[in-house]
Formats: sequence, structure tokens, C-alpha cells
Amino acid sequence: MRSARRGTAVLAFLVAWLGLLVGAAGPAAAHAALISTDPPSGAHLARAPDHVSFTFSEHVTLVRDGLKLVDATGKNTTLPGATSVGSTVRVPLPAISDGAYVVSYRVVSADTHPVGGSIAFTVGTVAPGAAPPLVVTQKPGTGLRAAGGIDRWVSYAGAIGVIGVPVFVGICWPAGRTSRRLVHLPTAGAVAVVAAALVGLPVQAARSTGNSFASALHDGSISDVLRTPYGHAAEERILCAVLAAGLWAWWRTQPRRQLALAWLVAAVALALGYSKAGHPAVGRWPGLTLADDVAHLSAVAIWLGGLAVLAACVLPAPPEGCVTVLRRWSRLAMASVVVLVATGVIQAWRELRSVHALVHHSYGQWVLLKVGLLALMVALGNLGRRRVQRYVTDDATATMTRMRQGVFAEVGIGAAVLVATSALVVTNPGPVGAHSDSAMAGMAGMASMPAVASGATDLPIGVHVEVRVTNPMAGTPTIEISTTRNGKPVKAAAVEVRAGLPTAGVEPIPLTVVKLAVGSYEVRKAPLSIPGQWVLIITVRTSNIDAGVGSISIQLY
Repeated sequence: MRSARRGTAVLAFLVAWLGLLVGAAGPAAAHAALISTDPPSGAHLARAPDHVSFTFSEHVTLVRDGLKLVDATGKNTTLPGATSVGSTVRVPLPAISDGAYVVSYRVVSADTHPVGGSIAFTVGTVAPGAAPPLVVTQKPGTGLRAAGGIDRWVSYAGAIGVIGVPVFVGICWPAGRTSRRLVHLPTAGAVAVVAAALVGLPVQAARSTGNSFASALHDGSISDVLRTPYGHAAEERILCAVLAAGLWAWWRTQPRRQLALAWLVAAVALALGYSKAGHPAVGRWPGLTLADDVAHLSAVAIWLGGLAVLAACVLPAPPEGCVTVLRRWSRLAMASVVVLVATGVIQAWRELRSVHALVHHSYGQWVLLKVGLLALMVALGNLGRRRVQRYVTDDATATMTRMRQGVFAEVGIGAAVLVATSALVVTNPGPVGAHSDSAMAGMAGMASMPAVASGATDLPIGVHVEVRVTNPMAGTPTIEISTTRNGKPVKAAAVEVRAGLPTAGVEPIPLTVVKLAVGSYEVRKAPLSIPGQWVLIITVRTSNIDAGVGSISIQLY
């Protein structure tokens, strides 16, 4: 009873700590943000430039055919010869005539997230284009995203077998090393890690280039991935998983301390192979964040691996000294929970840094789901610790049945925790814009052009945004923006607008917003030279921690 209260108190304290840190911190920053370009987006140039350069907030990696030039008719040309030095990408341009152009880029940030966008500029005298744009870029489909999610889930499940099972045996159940049921669990885990790493290479290649999984198998992009941090981390996971499984098999027959230490090094290196391919590898103090993430993943593996051994080997046929095994596991599980929550608090604070992001951002929502599932597992674990005492003093048979049910429930919830963890790996913790499916549709194809194009949206922070474009011709239109709440103008700290044309593969272009009055803003000479249904992604910040993002579709002719 006292142990259960201590566990609940520790969990409550750490959750409160999370709230304090997130509440006191500033807003989150997106990874690999575009800082500047040459020429600037929206520039009107007298002469054609011979190159375009992009400067990002962190180091980026080029992808195959990731830079394209789109003219006013929608014709696109792949730009070869790009170079990347640090955080700057430079690509030469072919000879171009007067007209309006968009340069679309696609790179991979240091944390392995694909990053895309576009800049627009005009050369000489420009007339609005009349031809409809062509589709030049396809986003990864639902099937590819699902395959990536399953692949990551399998990989994490394999790591649990490689790391968690030997820790349980070594600390809680030394006699279990002779159990036939345990012989193949770490080996099966290593096979899962290796298979997932091999499948993950073409998945990452497809995500990076925007092409299909089938294209990634033969277009050479896998070899490109192998030269990136993601590829190096995948190779490390394969090597360390095989090494750890081999050392485990050797230790089972010859339980020497030297083998145990060698296995420990391989297991830590395996966990590091996951951290190197994600958010912890970038930002300030990467050494500390990598150590925090390794401790977090190891705690998850030990906790869930121990539960798997309990469910598969210990509880179905209780061994001699079962009570001692369960008591040791109770202490190990509590230590894992403390490490898990403490490191998770640090991760959430580093990535989100605002209450608004925790609630409204997809990354924060996955964090909340994971916290809720872990809290439920802790509650079940505390109940299981009480049953360990009853197993000794009360009806052992009935208590063992309830313990099995509780552990199986924990295993099921643990599987859901792995789903949330897999989603967090590929979710950008920075604020990103999103638009609805209707905004992805093509041109409306109306018979005549209206005098005014307008639209509106309501942001999650209670701000109503309206957009108006008079004479909506493609070229350099003026966009009027108003922000209100309950019919009254809203004083915003900042209003940001990006414009993308999904049907032509034009990623969102940052636009310059001019404040006219409270609640009234304007984008002058917006570089929207291609006809079609443009998607305006609008961010309104009312304070340092409160921001809302919405999208509005505007048809230009």
C-alpha cells in the first residue's frame, strides 16, 4: 500500500513538473526553418539571376531531384548541380527569359524530417499566365505513411525484445536464462530491428523525394539515404541489434560479467541508433538530449520487456521463487517509470515550450496521449504490486489470475504507447500549417472571373480571419486580411501568411504582411503568378504563447 502511494506521489510530482516547465517556457520553434533566400521571395528583378540560394536554420541534406523551376505556364524543370554547405543550399539556374517563376525545394533536415517550400520571383515585364498549371509533385500517400508507421512500431517492439528481456532476466529472474520460452525472444527482437531498418530505407527515400515506395526501390534514392544521418543510424541499429542478440545467447550459456558488460555497451549503442535519427540529434546541447532520449527509450524497453516476460513466461507457469521475482520486478518497474517520466518531461519541454502547443499542436497531442496511456499503465502496475502481497497471504490461485489479467492489459496499453512513440518520431514539433482536403482540390473552372475573391476561417484561439482579393488575376495581386473576435478588431502580435498551390506542386511561399491598423493587414504585390486555387496558410499570434493557424482557399485566374 505504501509503495503504491509512493508511486502515485512520484508520478503526480513529475506531471506537475511537466506543467510548470511547459507553462513557463516560450513558444516552440520549427526545425530546418527557411531563414533567407537569394533572390528574396517576391523579388522583381530587372535581369535573370544565375542561381538561387536557400539558407536554413540548421544543416540540411539534399534529395534527388529536390529542386525544380516552375514557369507561369506550370512547366517544371528539375535543377541539377545543387550544392549544400552547412545550412545553405545553392543551385544554378538555366538561362531564363522575362516572366514569373517559382523555385520549389525539397530537402531533409538534420532530424530526418523532409522539408519543402517555394520562393517566387519575376524577371522583367510580366503578364499573367493563362494556361492551367501541371501537377509536378505528389505527396506520400496514405499507404506509404501507414507502412512507415508499422515499420517504426516493429522496430521499437524489436528493441524491447533485445534490451528489455535480458535486463529482466539479469536483475529479476537469473534462473530464467535456462527457460526455453526466453531463448528466442531477444533473437526475434533483433530480427525485427534488422528487418525494420532495411524496410525503413526505401520508406525514408520515398518520404524524402516525395515519390512512391516502388520508385524508391530502383531510382537510386536508397543509396542517397545511406549517406545521410538516417542511413548511418539504421546501419548502427542493424549492427548493434545483431551484436546484442549474439552476446545474450553467449551469456545464457556462460554468464560472465565481461559478457554482460559487452551486452550493455551494445544495448546502449542500439538505443543511441534510434536517437540519432530523430529530434534529439539537433538543437542545443545534442549530447545531453541524446543521453536523455537514450535513457527514455531504455526505460520504455525495460518496462515493456519485463511485462512481456511476465505475460509470456512467468505468470502462465509460476517458477520456483516467483514471489521474489515479482518483488524484484516491482522495484525495477518503479525505477523505470521514474526515469521514463523524468526524461519525457525534459523532452516535452525541449520540443514544445508552450501550453498552446501541448494542446493544439499534433506533436503535443501525441505527447498527451502517450502520457495518458503511461498513467494508466502506472495505475495498473500499482494494482499489480498490491496483488504481489496478496499472492503470499491470500488465495494464490485467484490472485495469480488477476495478476495475469492486469499484466496482459498493461502489455496491450504498452503496444498503444509504441504507436504514440512511432508517431512522435515523424511529427515535427514546430508549429506547422495545415490545410483541409478541400483546399487540395484543383481549379474550380468557373466560366467567368468574379470581381472579388474572398474567404474566411476561424482559428482555434477564437480569432476570425477574413481574406479579400480584388480583381483576382494571377500575377501580383493585393491580399487584404482582417482579424476579429466577436465582431471587434483583434490586436495581434504578429500575422504571418504563406501561399501554396498544391495542384502545381508549389510549396507554401512566405509573403510579406503589412499592418494597416488594428485588425487590418495587407499583402502587396503577392508573387502568385500561376492561375489556380491557392491555399493561404495564416498564422495569428496574439501573445508569446497563443497562436492559431488556419487556411483559406483563393481562386486566381
